[in-house]
Amino acid sequence: MTPQADNFVLGVLSEAENRTIAGGLNDVVMDYFEDAVDRNGTTELVFRSGSTKTIEPGSWVVNCTGYVKFPDDEYPYEPYVSPSGAVASINVRSAIMHLPAFMGYFLGHLMLLDKLNDIPLYEIDWKDLRQKAPVALPYVLFALVQHNISLIYDNVPGRVFNENGLDFDKWYPLPRRLPGLMRFMLTHRRERERQRRVLDTVRERFDIRCGPLSHEQAPSPTTQLRHAAVYESLTTLATRAANLASSSSAAPSNSGLGSTTISDDGLT
Repeated sequence: MTPQADNFVLGVLSEAENRTIAGGLNDVVMDYFEDAVDRNGTTELVFRSGSTKTIEPGSWVVNCTGYVKFPDDEYPYEPYVSPSGAVASINVRSAIMHLPAFMGYFLGHLMLLDKLNDIPLYEIDWKDLRQKAPVALPYVLFALVQHNISLIYDNVPGRVFNENGLDFDKWYPLPRRLPGLMRFMLTHRRERERQRRVLDTVRERFDIRCGPLSHEQAPSPTTQLRHAAVYESLTTLATRAANLASSSSAAPSNSGLGSTTISDDGLT
C-alpha cells in the first residue's frame, strides 16, 4: 500500500486485510495528519508539511496516529514500581510490556496481589530502543513480553489470564488456541533463560536500560508486615524454648513417677 514503509513495528494486519483496504482507497497521501479545520464552509485536512486537502461533507475522520509516538522533549525516567511497592507507573522509559494497555492490566493485578515488587520483571527503555534500533524493536519487545508473561503467569491466579480481554487469541475458538496454550505451559519456564540472555545482549549491544530494576527492591508494606509477624512468632517460640530449658536445668525432674532416694537405710 505504501512502498516507502519498511517497518511495521507492531502492526497486526494480514496480507489479505491489506489488499482489502488498498482496494477501497481512492487516494493515498504520504504525510502526517495534524488537524481538521473548517474554512469557508468546507473541511480541510492540515498535514505536517503544511499542505491541505479538502474532504467531502459528511466524511468521517479517524485519527490513528501517535499511538507509539513519543514527545519530542525529554521524557523523564520513572521505574514501573517505587522501591516501597506503593506506586506503579505506566510509562515507556520503564516498560514491562509492548503496549500501555497490557502494562496497566498486569501491573494493576500484581499491585493488588501485593506482588509487584517481589517479581524480577525486566524493564526496558522503549523510547531509547526505538531511537537506537528501530528495526530490532518489535523482536526485542516480543522477547520482553514472553519473559515477563512467564513470570507473571507463575505468580497470579489463573483468572487473571482467563479474563484478559486484551488477549488477541480470544478472537479464535478454543480448539484453535489449544496448541499454543499447551506449548506455552510446557516450555515457558525453560524458555525464560534464553529470553533473559537475549535481553541482556540487547542491553550491552545498544547501551539501553534493559533488565531488572536497578534500585534495590524493598518488600511491599504488606510483605513487611507479614515478615514482621513471622519474626515475632519465631522470637516468641525461641524465648519460650529457652525458658523451658532453663527451668528444666534448675529444678529436679518430676515425671509423675515419684522419686527414689538412696540412704543408709536402703531405698526409700
